[in-house]
Amino acid sequence: MVQYGSLPTIGLCVQLTSIELFNEPIAWVNLCNRSVETSYMTSPVAKDTTLTLGNGVKVGDFEFDGITKWYGLPENLSLAYDNNYFTFNYIGITQKQSKKVKYQYKLEGIDENWSAITSRTEAPYGNLPQGSYTFKVKAMNSEGYWSKEFTYGFTIRPPWWETWWFRTIAVAFVIALIITYIKWRERKLKREKIILEEKVKVRTAELQQANEEITTKNETLNQQNEEIRVQRDEISAQRDLVTHQKDEITTQRDMVTKQKEYIEEIHKDLTDSIHYAERIQRAVLPSEEYIREILGMGERTSGRVGESEKAIYGSLPITDYRLPITDYFVLFKPKDIVSGDFYWLQIRKQWLFITVSDCTGHGVPGAFMSMLGVSFLNEIVAREDINTAGGVLDELRNYAIKALQQSGKDTEQKDIPSLASAVKDGMDISFVTLNLKTNILQFAGANNPLYIIKPDPQGHLKADPQGHVTEDYRRGNGTGSNKGDLAGQLSEYGVLAGRSLIEIKGDKMPVAIHPAMESFVNHEIKVNTGDLLYLCTDGYEDQFGGPRTKKFMSKRLKELLVKTCPGMFQQVKSMKEQKEILDKTIEDWKSYINPETLKPNEQTDDITVMGIKI
Repeated sequence: MVQYGSLPTIGLCVQLTSIELFNEPIAWVNLCNRSVETSYMTSPVAKDTTLTLGNGVKVGDFEFDGITKWYGLPENLSLAYDNNYFTFNYIGITQKQSKKVKYQYKLEGIDENWSAITSRTEAPYGNLPQGSYTFKVKAMNSEGYWSKEFTYGFTIRPPWWETWWFRTIAVAFVIALIITYIKWRERKLKREKIILEEKVKVRTAELQQANEEITTKNETLNQQNEEIRVQRDEISAQRDLVTHQKDEITTQRDMVTKQKEYIEEIHKDLTDSIHYAERIQRAVLPSEEYIREILGMGERTSGRVGESEKAIYGSLPITDYRLPITDYFVLFKPKDIVSGDFYWLQIRKQWLFITVSDCTGHGVPGAFMSMLGVSFLNEIVAREDINTAGGVLDELRNYAIKALQQSGKDTEQKDIPSLASAVKDGMDISFVTLNLKTNILQFAGANNPLYIIKPDPQGHLKADPQGHVTEDYRRGNGTGSNKGDLAGQLSEYGVLAGRSLIEIKGDKMPVAIHPAMESFVNHEIKVNTGDLLYLCTDGYEDQFGGPRTKKFMSKRLKELLVKTCPGMFQQVKSMKEQKEILDKTIEDWKSYINPETLKPNEQTDDITVMGIKI
């Protein structure tokens, strides 16, 4: 049924202009028997409606009472269940500023509420189930006045197997089948009863003969029972002794059980505490939503982040510079419930800070160190007087030494560690700073390297005998022994399938007290579109496994990055695919049976690998 909407007082009305099936217009007037047409096509009789649309879809089996006067729409339209992909086209008619007309629509039977206000003049609906529907649309002019609703009703018929007559036939068939089965079962039981009666007669005769044999054996058993009674008395005396010993064992068992339950309760409390610590550590680490938002790959919501990140990092800073990062992944695999590894991102003005760190140990001690590291980094990058990656690590080392009270001097006081023990507490870290204005990347490392895979279809990125590389990648600004040059620090691993891996090695000292205590070298390098950056801890390369139960080693990791992750013929895999490859590779490496334990190898250390695509 079609009802027209209009509002004469404001000169605005809305009209349904056409109904499309499967995104193809239908000439409904051509589906009517023209030999019986009346004035204005108001009461034609439907003829064969089967037709093939322009996109190759075959439709048909329409039923409708007539065609409307002006736009030729079918009245009381009824369609087969598989003709259920509609597009309603409508238009608002007004006397002025027709381009500013807005619309709302809904399909009763599917939509509970009106759609959002839109300027589109079409409403698509697909895969509608069987039932009766009413499409409603209304228009609003530039002055904010709404027209009356235009309504159009139609029906989608159910398939034949869901009709009442089919279900009636199916029920009747099932009833007939049950009755037939009951009759067949009755005849079978009668036959089995006759056979059973014959078997009972034969069995009865056999039982009578067996009873006679049993009587004879009972006499023999009575004699044996007398002998058994004498032996039973002897056993009873031994049983009393065993019972006494059993009582003593039960008392000891109850004591052990109570101790076991007490230990299990303590273990549960400790485990619950560690799991809660895991929740706290997960809240400190940046979530995927926060990372995507800070890298510009998510939708910004007025600079707001989740409650957990907001409590740690504050409101997300807004930068005026376009972030060049198009994709990333983080492979984070703690050895225990909580981890000594952590990853961290922050942005300040035109600077993007990224780090992957390995704190001393793993589990709860490492988690405490990671919490300190995140807190210190948030304080350091907020300062305006530190503007290099090497400077950040220098200041982070000062914070760590002060927080851990590391002195580096031998002393007799038990609460102050000596240099031998103090150097065990600290962090190995890869720290990257990216200038969003210039795409200049700064790197400083403490025992951990930075891997860069660059497009190199001609194989030009090759180091000379002195370790120098092409001029475009030799920008050095270090403050240590290799200031101004990456020779000895920057080494190309290999060229394969048009891509080269460059390794920038970190300084051989941790972020902690150390005999050398030199400033961390600050490296600068220009990054370009297509470059892949990888920051990782040593957990991946130190994992034991393989057929000989050896470490994975950094050589295999670099081969994996060059050969497997970048793909062939410069077709770089997505960050998600690279993460899956890295994860599957290390899990397969661990799964080899250790000949000493006869079990798969356990995880050796916390594992963290971060990949970033420019």
